[in-house]
Amino acid sequence: MKKTEIAIIFALLAPGFAFADQPTQTVGVDLYGRSYHHDLPAGQRDKLNEANIGYALWLEARTGRHAWKAEAGTFLNSYYDQAYWVGGQYRYKLFRYFEPGLMVRHWETENGTYPEKAFNKYATVTVPLTERVSVSAIVRPSGYIAYLSVGF
Repeated sequence: MKKTEIAIIFALLAPGFAFADQPTQTVGVDLYGRSYHHDLPAGQRDKLNEANIGYALWLEARTGRHAWKAEAGTFLNSYYDQAYWVGGQYRYKLFRYFEPGLMVRHWETENGTYPEKAFNKYATVTVPLTERVSVSAIVRPSGYIAYLSVGF
């Protein structure tokens, strides 16, 4: 990853860490475990790995209804290729159990199954279950990736 790509990620996340009014900071882990590809017929979907087992480590700053998250992670993607990413996320607590957001990631894979792009952006939906545990989904044009987040 180029230095400019890293700088852009941190520029997106800086407001949450630098300008937040007394933010609470949490570290945690995301446990990945499921994807669904609605853009493919069932026969083609059956050839994919929709388990997507993996994890991400993250740091989050939250102030009021706003949350900023920096993360790095890996999982076995839908094409049985090990995927790695770094990125950031912004979420807004709209309701007690509903936080829509925007995620930006830089992806790389061992066998090149993802197109080479500096960044990919995704909508996210998060459902907080407790103060430290939530369930989320990344919403992509081709489908969804679900994961469980646990803060420490």
